[in-house]
Amino acid sequence: MRRIFKSPVLQLFTAVTLAGTATSSSATDAVNDRDQQQQTSENTMQQHPYVGMWVTDDGRVRHELLPNGRYDEARAAGKAPTGDATTSPEATSNIGMTRASQPTAISSTAIPSIMAAWCFGADDVPPERQHHTGEGRVCRPERMTIMSSPTPIWFITGASSGLGRALAEAVLARGWRAAMTARRPETLADLTAQHGDRALALALDVTDSKAIAGAVRDAETHFGAIDVLVNNAGYGYLSAIEEGDDAEIRAQFETNVFGLIAVTKQVLPGMRRRRQGHIFNVSSLGGLVAFAATGYYHATKFAVEALSESLSHEVRPLGIDVTILEPGAFRTDWAGRSMVESRTIIEDYTETSGKRRQATRSISGNQPGDPARAATAIISAFEADEPPLRLLLGAPALKFACERLDALRANFDAWAETTLSADFPS
Repeated sequence: MRRIFKSPVLQLFTAVTLAGTATSSSATDAVNDRDQQQQTSENTMQQHPYVGMWVTDDGRVRHELLPNGRYDEARAAGKAPTGDATTSPEATSNIGMTRASQPTAISSTAIPSIMAAWCFGADDVPPERQHHTGEGRVCRPERMTIMSSPTPIWFITGASSGLGRALAEAVLARGWRAAMTARRPETLADLTAQHGDRALALALDVTDSKAIAGAVRDAETHFGAIDVLVNNAGYGYLSAIEEGDDAEIRAQFETNVFGLIAVTKQVLPGMRRRRQGHIFNVSSLGGLVAFAATGYYHATKFAVEALSESLSHEVRPLGIDVTILEPGAFRTDWAGRSMVESRTIIEDYTETSGKRRQATRSISGNQPGDPARAATAIISAFEADEPPLRLLLGAPALKFACERLDALRANFDAWAETTLSADFPS
């Protein structure tokens, strides 16, 4: 998705790829095709509104050949191409095709370069991943999907305030599109009024599976796809471990962990079909380091860390990136009106969790972290060629995380001999 904004890099990659992977004859053909199609591509872009990517019911990604506004059917394994058809909605519905996104805005000079760079001989791509281009070449569908959207489509949970709100504002300010969810979507009315159809406000409680399915469906219907998912919904809980209320503990896990899982599972099928996407899961510095009075909150965020890292291993080969966001103390409502606090107070914990409860409350509104600057940092990670698996946000997060790493190393080193003694003798 990010590479759609970097056509000069794509054009350079064209020459490198052709030189390294294609035969000299196929490279010449690709260059000739590019030269011949360049003017025709521009005409097609101007005359036809459906230039872009499509996804079929069988899960194959298919693209249009720009000349004359026509595309070739994706090639089934072991079969000849089935022919081409016009790209009108009526024609595509007959072969089970649906639009994957809004019309593309890639320049006409970039599109032939992309096609030339990523179309190789049939022997270079396994049959189940072949895509026929009409000129005896095939393309990797996941590589071709960078053409699917001129502006990324974001789906942001917990967007009514704090980091979620700041990120929605930053995304829309860049001319991108955002589906924003909140328990009270009227809190987002100013953004939908200002940005029109590029902003969609949706009511969502992430503990309601039916509501999640409906919100994702509404976003995909409105925009055609979801390119970026931001699982931001969540809240804190102040309590010593012994003081925690069972119902409150379970409610926090329902939102911070199971809600995140449910939203992700609804969005992933579309990302897998398009072989592209980026998932940002909002963890916390508290997903790396634990303190008194917030043990249950830490437990939810440690869970988010592990889930996200496993998910990254599973979906990265499918063209989907995962980034874990680890903010420190930010000037949001987290320690204010959004915070839930156990009503049980045990005197023995006064000097530990008791003091931390007071300190957490007292800092609300004076935290060093700026949500707007954090939003800019998140967008930078999205636009990076190699997005990070983890992104710490704010100076306190970096400080405490590095101290945690040092402490872990010291602990491991100190007990290395005992650790190694647990194996069978070699």
